[in-house]
Amino acid sequence: MTWVIVQECEYCAGQGELYGYTTKPDMCNECEGVGEVQWYESNYHYDTVEEVEDDFFNTISITLKDGDDR
Repeated sequence: MTWVIVQECEYCAGQGELYGYTTKPDMCNECEGVGEVQWYESNYHYDTVEEVEDDFFNTISITLKDGDDR
């Protein structure tokens, strides 16, 4: 089982845009313009959602997924 953690992008504050970047018009390079980033953690690292929240700030959602088919 795997924890799927979705966080607000810290670089663009969840907006998906950063002004002044020249690679793609105003698109945040860290989240590719979607405003959020996704992390995967093995379930043996955390027992509860609260433990995950302690380590990951600005979480949008935390789910526990069967298998490892990211």
